[in-house]
Amino acid sequence: VRVLQMYTIGRDKYMKYEHPISCRTFTINEDLGQIGYVFSDKTGTLTQNKLVFKAMSIGGVRYSQRSELPSENCELIQRFLTVLAICNTSFIVHEHQELMHRIDYQPKYEGDNADDLVLCQTASNFGVRMISRSAQNIIVRYINSTNTEKQDIDYEILCLLPFDSTRKRMSIIVRLNDQIFLFIKGAETSIWPHLSSFNETDMKTIIEQHSLNFAEQGYRSLLVAYKQLTLREYEDWFERYQHAANSLENRDEAISDVATEIEVDLMLAGLTAVEDKLQDGVPRAIATLRCAGIKIWLLTGDKQATALSTAQAASLVNIPQTLSSENTSMTNSNAPATITWDFSASAQAQLNQYTHMIYYSSQLIEMNQQLHTRDEAIPDEIRTSETITRMSEVIAAQKLPVSLVVTGDDLNTILRYKPKEFMQAASQCQSVIFCRVSATQKRELVSAAKSVFKHRILAIGDGANDVGMIRESHCGVAVYGREGSQAVAAGDFAVDRFECLRRLLLVHGAWCFTRTSELILYTFMHNCAYVFVIFYHQLYNGFSGAVTLHSLYLTLYSSLFTVLPQCAAALFDQHVPAERALYEPQLYEYTLHARCYRMWSYWINIFDAVWQSTVIFFMGYFSYRHESYMDVSSFGFAMAFCMIVTSLIHVLLQTSRIDWSVIASIAFSLLVFLGFTLIFDATCIQCIPGESPYKVSYETFRQGRFWFTSILTIITAMIPRYIVKSIYNTIKNPLM
Repeated sequence: VRVLQMYTIGRDKYMKYEHPISCRTFTINEDLGQIGYVFSDKTGTLTQNKLVFKAMSIGGVRYSQRSELPSENCELIQRFLTVLAICNTSFIVHEHQELMHRIDYQPKYEGDNADDLVLCQTASNFGVRMISRSAQNIIVRYINSTNTEKQDIDYEILCLLPFDSTRKRMSIIVRLNDQIFLFIKGAETSIWPHLSSFNETDMKTIIEQHSLNFAEQGYRSLLVAYKQLTLREYEDWFERYQHAANSLENRDEAISDVATEIEVDLMLAGLTAVEDKLQDGVPRAIATLRCAGIKIWLLTGDKQATALSTAQAASLVNIPQTLSSENTSMTNSNAPATITWDFSASAQAQLNQYTHMIYYSSQLIEMNQQLHTRDEAIPDEIRTSETITRMSEVIAAQKLPVSLVVTGDDLNTILRYKPKEFMQAASQCQSVIFCRVSATQKRELVSAAKSVFKHRILAIGDGANDVGMIRESHCGVAVYGREGSQAVAAGDFAVDRFECLRRLLLVHGAWCFTRTSELILYTFMHNCAYVFVIFYHQLYNGFSGAVTLHSLYLTLYSSLFTVLPQCAAALFDQHVPAERALYEPQLYEYTLHARCYRMWSYWINIFDAVWQSTVIFFMGYFSYRHESYMDVSSFGFAMAFCMIVTSLIHVLLQTSRIDWSVIASIAFSLLVFLGFTLIFDATCIQCIPGESPYKVSYETFRQGRFWFTSILTIITAMIPRYIVKSIYNTIKNPLM
């Protein structure tokens, strides 16, 4: 059944865009109906990962994609563009290599890293064009502003230090004639601490302001820097690098440590800003999932301002129109709050800040006063515990939804000291955003959430840095992306867009959970009924072990005569139509909280099985006990007939809607039973030693009492089930 359920999910045309949805496992179908938390990557998952260059800041001057570069500061601009052209892992595809000598020749760049591609193309558009690349060298073509002259310069590659999610930067060391340069680009938090003190303070301040402006517009920004090395400096470092690269233990950590040694005293070249638009349907999908009771946590490597801007556009957070940094409360005290906590600061400092960001209530005033005398110079463990406690109190004091933003390196402190307490506090928020997190932190977050939350955890991402959290989660979903197929290979499901999550969970997840639940309950019920019929017969034969039912009917009862309707219901029954599930997402809570599979559901089905078996056996016994034509074989056949027909009708009553496939399967199963019975009874005289069913069904079918008793028995057996379901649907069923 699970395999066929996966097949129907994969065939859903409403989740097919460039690729159909890929289902790589059939063991977690019903888990899709109990997802309480979604841990989502941002780039390539919520966004299109189709980067568009928007602006750059060089020497404190901002240039847009349509700007004409000035003749002044020419050297600074050229150096900035050179870093963009060289510091990447893109490769070149020459579609018309015979035109390579022409000044307007434009090669095609390809690669797995979208940032590298867009920045390399940007440098090319501004006249600094990488036209050839090998493992040993890079040829860069410099074109003047009038496109009349060109100069090709060959850079020898000495060492490439690729990007990783821990360092959050990449660098390359090249030689030009007798000069050696290190070119580097990366996240601002990974570059700023490594800048040389010789950088102009004013320019750094301007670039910081530009960075903030870019982030507020939702742009992703990277810092670009460089450094000139002496030959001795490079050779000494390269010897240590080779030793680290050849180490057998902790090789990656050793290389990272050695790379950090050379990536210091950097000169700032500038700042880039690229736009990565949201995928179509993301705001609607997130809003729908939140209405369904699913909490979405965003895990991104971007800085706080960029993450907040994207989260707001995606309907993940509702940022108030006015948040004052002065000693005033919010302009709109009824607006949802967004709280940013810095776990490296004291709890006192946190309250000083957030009494201005959220409604200034008496609880906050009291907490503020309690902390005035606290010493800020306390150990991280105590500080983290205190901060989480206060944060939880602040969140609990709010009457409106709260979104939480965790910034900086605080996550390491949280996961080290108080993961459980933090998770419990964060679970009170409508959404949580983690900024500047690494792949390892993503995996550790999911692991901590699994140990605390009772609901299933879903992780969704598109890149290699998401593989850890995808594998760690209960249900991993990969998005077909532009950064390789590692995530797709690791995921339980692979989709084209984040929007597919809406239908995957609210429709297929809920369907699979209710279908599987009903299948389990039905299996218990109809096998229990069959056992009790045999038990009642033992009361009348002195527990001799003799069975009134023919052994072949006992064997085929579950494996042939009743199995098809069960499977049809488990594949095609819909407790709610797909359209209603999407437009009334709150119905997802029916499966999220397992309201269709409680302990009382199990006992109701057991009692129903006892009732059905009691009615089938005793109505038959008291009806046939004085009939001369009714021997043990005939009585057993009458019991088998009533059991099978009752079981088939039970499936019809159990389904949420009348579906042609279920009706057809019931009719087919009944025909199979009758056809098998007539053929078997007509041909088998002594085919089974000790049991002769010859002509039993033929004689039984001729008796009017058999038909009257059977119809009355079946109706009586099904009456409680019909009454209970009617009352439940009328009074309590949340789906009606």
